[in-house]
Parts: sequence; C-alpha cells; structure tokens
Amino acid sequence: MAKRFTDSDKWKKSWFRKLPPDLKCLWVYICDNCDICGLWDVDFELASVFIGVSFDEAVVRREFEKQFKEISKNKWFIKDFVSFQYGELTETNHMHRGVINKLKELGVFKGLGSPYVGDKDKDIYKDKDKVKDKVYSFDEVYLKYPKKIGRKEAEGHFRASVKSDQDFQDINKAVDNYNSYIQSKNIAEKYIKHASSFFNNWRDWVVMPVAGEIIPESIKKYMTKEK
Repeated sequence: MAKRFTDSDKWKKSWFRKLPPDLKCLWVYICDNCDICGLWDVDFELASVFIGVSFDEAVVRREFEKQFKEISKNKWFIKDFVSFQYGELTETNHMHRGVINKLKELGVFKGLGSPYVGDKDKDIYKDKDKVKDKVYSFDEVYLKYPKKIGRKEAEGHFRASVKSDQDFQDINKAVDNYNSYIQSKNIAEKYIKHASSFFNNWRDWVVMPVAGEIIPESIKKYMTKEK
C-alpha cells in the first residue's frame, strides 16, 4: 500500500472550501492516485466508480484549473504535489533522482531547488529565485524540538503550513515558546508532545499564554496537572 503525506490544511484554503462535496472527494482521489511525481492518468469513469458520482469534465477543469498543468489530453500534473511531498529535490537522494528523471521526461523540471517549474509554466512561479524563497529548512526547526518522535509526519505538517518568511519566523517562535514553557513548568519528559503532534498544531504556541488568560483547549493538552 502506497503511503504519502496529505495536506490537512486544504480544508482551510478558499478554493477547496468552496468546492461542492463531490469535487472535494475527487480532489482527494486525484492526490491519492497520482504517481510519485504528481502525474494523474485522467480517468473520470474510474473516479466515478470509486466515489459514486458522475463528473462533468468541463466543470472539473474549470474548478481545478489553477491546481494542475495539462501534460497531454489524458495526463494532468498536480502542481504542488512534488514540493509538498519531498521539499527541495536533491540528486544525492535515491528516491529524488527517480522523481527528477520523471519530471525531466515530462518537461516540467527546471533545475534543483525549483523541481516542477517549466519554462512556460508562468502560473506557478515567475522565476527560479522565487521557488527557492519558498523552500524553508525543516531541519533547522526540528533540531530545536525537544522530543524527536514522528519526524516524517512532523515534516509533512511543516511543509504544508510554512509557506512564507512570516510562517518560518512564527514556527521558530512557537518551538522556542514551547521549550520555555517546558522548562519553566518542569514538564516531565513523558508529557512532552511528539514532534508529529506538535508540528500539526504549532500555531497554538506562537503567542505564549500569560497568567490570567483563558488557555485554549488546544494548548491545555500539552500541560500537566499542577501538584
């Protein structure tokens, strides 16, 4: 069974939120059934069998037009798939090399650091430098986190939520705040959240709770009972 990251933040994105239920299901189906490079063999008949709803291709194309690049009549390339699943591609990574070679075959590869931008693909990024600006170091943040369990899931949450310089600044602040809280309250190691859990809700810690404030339920789960 193939396993891959899923973007839990898609439910917060305007374009996805406004889709009717059948198209939401179709998008999830496409992301689950594309290949390792984000290439989907267009087959609405098969999708309808699994989802139980018939689809109008013209409607699908209109609603998903900014999310895919048409490689050929029967092949769609999911634009954000590669960066979300792998981050920055490198030739030294065995799995990445396979992805890079496939992207080159498809004509949607434009050098390391900008793994899925073709010369004509102006809808995604306008130049390679902007792609590099969107790649942030997960290792730099993860190194500071106190309980390094669930790295793969943690990195998936990081890639899905850190899209700007402000996000990267905020997630660093969140980790620093959580570390400070652990130390100030002398939190036992067994109560410290796994990285996979913390990185899924790191925004709860961008602002440190202060005395007298009502603490959100999402933060209470990190705390132990006072002795």
